[in-house]
Amino acid sequence: MCHRELAIVALSLAWTAALQILCVAMVHDGDLTGPFLVGQERSADWDWPLKVATVPGPGYDGQFFLLLAFEPIPSQETAQHLDLPAYRTRRLLWPLLAHVTGWGQPRLVLLALYAWSAVFVALGSWALARWLRQAGLSPWWSLLFAANLGVVVCSWRMLEDCVMATCLLWTFVSLRDKRPYRVGIWLLAALLAKEAALAAWVGVTVSAAVQRDRRLLAIALVVLVLTVCWWGWIAWALPDGSGAANFGPPFLGVLHSAAEWLRSPRSLWRVGKDFFAAAIYLLAAALGIAACFRSAREGAVPRALAVTLALYGVLAVALSDAVWTEVWAFSRVLLPLPVLLTMWPVAGESRAATRLRWLPFVASGLLGIAFALVRVVSRTP
Repeated sequence: MCHRELAIVALSLAWTAALQILCVAMVHDGDLTGPFLVGQERSADWDWPLKVATVPGPGYDGQFFLLLAFEPIPSQETAQHLDLPAYRTRRLLWPLLAHVTGWGQPRLVLLALYAWSAVFVALGSWALARWLRQAGLSPWWSLLFAANLGVVVCSWRMLEDCVMATCLLWTFVSLRDKRPYRVGIWLLAALLAKEAALAAWVGVTVSAAVQRDRRLLAIALVVLVLTVCWWGWIAWALPDGSGAANFGPPFLGVLHSAAEWLRSPRSLWRVGKDFFAAAIYLLAAALGIAACFRSAREGAVPRALAVTLALYGVLAVALSDAVWTEVWAFSRVLLPLPVLLTMWPVAGESRAATRLRWLPFVASGLLGIAFALVRVVSRTP
């Protein structure tokens, strides 16, 4: 790690820690459980190991990671407090790390959740800095990963998408460095953080098959077997639960969300803000899908990136209005899209095309900074 990369890691860590501290101190009156937004509807009947702050209604996704951090393999009784027990428990990496490093002690586990979240953001900035430096670009651009709107949302509401994004970044860094075992470790970690990482698994596997890299292909298959075994056991051991479907016909969710924004009695500023944020991520989705056609014959790493970007682009246009209506939701679900676009090399690319490819990454970083400032000043969760 060079001095610039060390500085980038330190700045990313400081930025994320500052966001967490400001959120706890200014929005939740110093209560460390506040940012998890535990809903009163789900918390009333469960015996939490420490006192938790609650909000009216069902709460938000962070509450499930808090619960799993206290009890990583939930009992049938605990599972009843998860909206989708098997689905939530598949995303075990972050709460499991917190539980282990916190020695199962509730207060230490809670602090470990904050610590690991900040560490993963810093690791993500480091991975991107390494990639950019070796590509001949300024590594300082990687600071926009920590400022990315999806990452800021994860830090503000204690969510896991930034953990998966960091694991994906290191997967592709390891692939470029020709370290197949590291590729397997980071890819498995990404899948244990969130199942959307299957897009990257497909990209790596397709690349390994085309390149006839038997060792990498075998490692990818082992990763899939381990992941499927875990998911299968969870599905067998825990009830299914119930929840809203997050997918539908292409672009239907976007159109429904746009109609809802126009119908809702909100200010022109808020409607314009939501439209702008959605447009940035739709642009990233379009560029991601286009990547699959432009990079098909440019080598192993570009091919893996192109397939991953294309699958994320398809995921974006298939998301339901339940996701597209909230900037909170689509900015973190599609977090890898603008970030991975900066890593996608295109031979003979014009300067205008390069700027267009970088636009979603830079714009989402500036949106994240603006979002953080507004939330701190307004003291809203």
